[in-house]
Amino acid sequence: MLVILLTQRIEFYKFFSECLNISYVKTIISLREDYLHHLLEFERLSQKNSTGLYDLGVINKNILDKDIRYYLGKFSSQDAKAIIHSLTQRSHYELSDELINRLVQDLTVRARRSYIQLNYK
Repeated sequence: MLVILLTQRIEFYKFFSECLNISYVKTIISLREDYLHHLLEFERLSQKNSTGLYDLGVINKNILDKDIRYYLGKFSSQDAKAIIHSLTQRSHYELSDELINRLVQDLTVRARRSYIQLNYK
């Protein structure tokens, strides 16, 4: 079982908050359902802290809102390529097919499976 120290989580929360507040940047995190409570911890920290270190205003201070939370299950390499292509096509920065292929290849090799399942590690 993976135990993540509070100090590590706080560093991640700060980093994630900064990423959320960068214009034109889409931030995607993936984690297992049994780690969702960490997002609630992040939300509580944002409500307690007035210094802006954990600013969730860009997502209406509701990190588990059903409109910004999506289920990601197992999908094939072809599905992953199509998803990444679709997401980047609508952005200001479109990724090349070569880069998308490499990204999917790296994720598949790391997972050592014929499908990709994004998990929190």
